[in-house]
Amino acid sequence: MTPAATELDTMALKRVMDGISPYLEQRELVADDLLLELRAIVRGQPQIPLLARLLGQIDRFDHDGALATIAQLVAKLNLEG
Repeated sequence: MTPAATELDTMALKRVMDGISPYLEQRELVADDLLLELRAIVRGQPQIPLLARLLGQIDRFDHDGALATIAQLVAKLNLEG
């Protein structure tokens, strides 16, 4: 059974990605509270596969890939600024 999609809270997603990015840039472990927030967003957005990819990259310590995915999400969802 596929989880139901919920409306994307773009402000929450941007805040989480802004919080995660410095950890990725420094090649550090991402804070648990940010990961929990990202997981909640991913669960509510099965129609946006980039979100699941981002979470997988973080879980595999693919920092460069995760940063590239964040850039793609920012562009795709128009989250600049």
